[in-house]
Amino acid sequence: MSSRLDISWEENREALEDFSFFINNEVAADIWFVVGPEKRRIPGHKIYLMSCSKEFSNALCPFRVDRDELPIEDVSYDDFLIFLQYCYTWKINNFSQLNSGTKTAILKLAYRFDMQHLKEICEKEMRISENLSGS
Repeated sequence: MSSRLDISWEENREALEDFSFFINNEVAADIWFVVGPEKRRIPGHKIYLMSCSKEFSNALCPFRVDRDELPIEDVSYDDFLIFLQYCYTWKINNFSQLNSGTKTAILKLAYRFDMQHLKEICEKEMRISENLSGS
């Protein structure tokens, strides 16, 4: 008998999408992102975000109990919320309708936190937008 639980991310994707409740929600939050030049605070949940990527894990793991903030200074509050929406739900609503600045900011975050699937989505959507505007 195995003591390890074999769980496939793809098979349990619906369960992961239920975490949308936690986007920008202080319930059980244990990390605060201090975002943009305004230094607005956005609550996060380390254990969940660490599961999104190794880079998220590297960024959040070294935090001590008495240190619960992570500055994200080069991104706007709204753009970071869209990025977190992806982290908690694995989708971005109406991505094709976002302006190019927001798409670029999300792509930069995808690279910063090494989220391959989000990189691919951003790059594909940006190519589509370029082709439509160039026609």
